[in-house]
Order: sequence, then C-alpha cells, then structure tokens
Amino acid sequence: WVQSYCRGEPKGPLESKGKVRNRRGTAITFHPDPKIFGDDAGFKAARLFRMARSKAYLFRGVEIRWKCAADKLRDADDVPDKATLHFPGGLSDYLAASLGERPLVTAKPFSGEAPLNGDTGRIEWAIAWPEDGDGSLSSYCNTVPTSQGGTHETGLRTALSRGLKAYGGLVGNRKASSITADDIIERAEDRLRRREAREFSRKSPTRKLRLPGKLADCTRGDAEGTELFLVEGDSAGGSAKSARNRETQAVLPLRGKILNVASASAEKLRGNQELADLIQALGCGTGGNYEDRKLRYERVIIMTDADVDGAHIAALLMTFFFRETPEMIANGHLHLAAPPLYRLSQGGTIAYARDEAHREQITREQFNGRAKIEVSRFKGLGEMPPAQLKETTMDPATRNLFRVVVPDGDEADAAKPGRRKRGPTADLVERLMGRKPELRLAFIQENAARIDELDI
Repeated sequence: WVQSYCRGEPKGPLESKGKVRNRRGTAITFHPDPKIFGDDAGFKAARLFRMARSKAYLFRGVEIRWKCAADKLRDADDVPDKATLHFPGGLSDYLAASLGERPLVTAKPFSGEAPLNGDTGRIEWAIAWPEDGDGSLSSYCNTVPTSQGGTHETGLRTALSRGLKAYGGLVGNRKASSITADDIIERAEDRLRRREAREFSRKSPTRKLRLPGKLADCTRGDAEGTELFLVEGDSAGGSAKSARNRETQAVLPLRGKILNVASASAEKLRGNQELADLIQALGCGTGGNYEDRKLRYERVIIMTDADVDGAHIAALLMTFFFRETPEMIANGHLHLAAPPLYRLSQGGTIAYARDEAHREQITREQFNGRAKIEVSRFKGLGEMPPAQLKETTMDPATRNLFRVVVPDGDEADAAKPGRRKRGPTADLVERLMGRKPELRLAFIQENAARIDELDI
C-alpha cells in the first residue's frame, strides 16, 4: 500500500500495489518542501548518520542499513557511503565505543535495565568512570536526546551518589560523605579545587593582594621578561634576594622539601602551605583550571643546591609541575638553574664547576700545573656571597639555564594529561615518585651497575 502527502495532507487515497515478497515494514521517502525551506535546502550526511547510529544503539539489536550518495559525502569524511548499524549490546556498545582505550577506575562498566512503572516501560543504563576524570553524561527519553536533563537523569545521579556514600561508609572512607550528585562524572577532588579557585578569585580584587608574604616580587607590571626563582630555605632566599634584578626577578623561598604530589592525597595537597604559596605566586591555577595567560612570570626557575638534597628538591618540584601544571612545561616556562658546586682559584684566575666532572675539565683547560689550585666546595646557595650567586647562577649574561622538557613523542602527555594512554614520562614519574616503594627498589636494582660513584 502507498500513499503520498504534502504539507501534512494526503494527496490521494491508499493505493494497493499488490503482494510483496520481502516484507520489511514501512518505507518512507521524503524531501524538504522548497516553498517552506527554499530551493537550496538539503540534508547534512554527518548529522543523519549520527542520528541513525544513535537509534541503532538505543534500539538494542535492531539493524539499520545506511546508504548515502557519493556527492553528499564531500564534506563528511567520517561518514561511509554504506554501512550496517547493528549493536546487540545496546548502550553498553555505545559506552565502549565512546571510551575507546581510556583506562577505567573499575574493572568493567556497569550496565543493566529495569521495568518502569509496572511494566509500562523500561529504563536502561551503562556507566563507567574513566581514570582521567574527564567525562560526560548523555540521556534519552523514548530515543529522543534530553540535553537539558530531566527527572530520569536526576534520579540516576541521586541514586548513584547515595550508593557511593553508602559504600564509602561501609569501607570506612570518610571522604565519601562529601560526595554530591555533581561528582557522578567528575571527581570530588576537582570540584573542591575549582571551588577554592573561585573563592580565591572573589577575595582578590587584584592579584598582588593575596601574594605570599615571603615572596620578593619583581616590579615589572607584565610577565614578559620576568623570572620567578624557587629556592630552598630562607638562607638561600636571602642571598638570592640580594643578588636578583629587582625589576625582572622574583624570589620565593620554600621551606625544605615540598610535598611529593605523586604519593600524597588530594586532601594533603590542598592543605600544604608551601604548595599553596607557590600556586598563589604563579597565579595561573592548576589542573583543569590552569590558564597560561594568567602565569605571572615568563620563566619559573628551580634553583636548588648542587648536591643530592638539592637534586631531590628539584625532582619534587618538577613532579609537582608535571602533575599539576603540565601545560607550563609544554609551553616552555619551567627551567632549572645550574649553580656551581666548586670554586677554583689559582692566582688571579677564578672558575666555577657544577660537579666533579666539570671540575676536572676546568682544571685541565683553564689552569696550569705549575701552581697550586685552591678548591672550595659550596655547602649551599645560602653560603654564597650575593655577588658570586648573581655571576654564576642568576645573571642572564653569565649563567647556565636548562629548560625542562618532555621527551620527543611524549609531549601530548604533558599538554593534555589523562586524554590518552599514559606515556613513558608519566610512567617514569609514577615509578620513581609514586606510592609503591617496590617500583623504586626495582629501578635501583636495574640501574645500580651503571653507577661508578655514589654521592651520599
């Protein structure tokens, strides 16, 4: 049977076309009315394909055969000309396709269905929590997208938050009591961090009103050409403040070794005063709230003692920046200073060496063997006279400065953490700085044979 319509009205009665061999339901052929939509009206293949695919996901087991003329695919590279859309798993298949290879918090997603209102309908769901915390929620009612939500979406969020709270109480996790419905896709830790950032913004009419008291800031108004030196302790901070260029160089003393963010909880990170001071001094936010344009300095320079403790502090700081502000590294803002470990003098000749190998090189190249070479080892930056610290470590004209970078091929991890499989840099940080000491022990055992001299 066939019938034609125009603007909602039938153009004639039903017409019998006789028996058919292959019964597949109702076929509908239509086109836009040019008197309503204009002569240039047409369909977008990509939008229609997405709609057809979503119907195939929502109607579990249905088979939709897609076919599109080649001339309609010129601006739709990801749309096939022919395809069979069939997903036996329904929403579970949709979730798997959306997640791709992203690692999950749980071993597998949660999915299922239940009758609705005494068998008058049903509700179906598929839920997973990605490790990166970057998620979304899509809901439908009678296969129609409900982008504005509704009672079906609100009920799901409420039930999930109650279930997570109940489980947290069962296993003794006190943090679970702070979970809200907004945390069902996103993380509670990120929500608290954003709230703190908003409160900081409301309380700061200008950025300099809330800068840490121990920060010796520079006087230049914009970030171009400015530098922030991160130094260990008030003693080194005092020497650095005296040696700096007050117009372009700022100094922030840190108290000893900062918190290891790779092994600490988010709660400890938020409560750590040293890191709070550092974040305030930078002014650019952390995590998902990072904004490169708000970074108050063009360069952030880690300046620690040239010994094992100094190297450890530098490693802790680099771990913080890699985990909390990876875009800062990707955009070339993070650097390492290279203070000397030795001072060598012979008559009127004075030179500085970064380490033992550098000292031997300087001895061969810059000094003669006819007179004794006086060698003194610096115990720390705080014991260096400001003039020497300026000449060797802080003056752009005479210093050595090393930019911190992520190795080639691993840049995406630093630029967009959590958006793809964890790369080798992130794996190494987790291995050396993470919560599992057995990984560090294995690393030491694997590499111990390469060490010729150990400075302890």
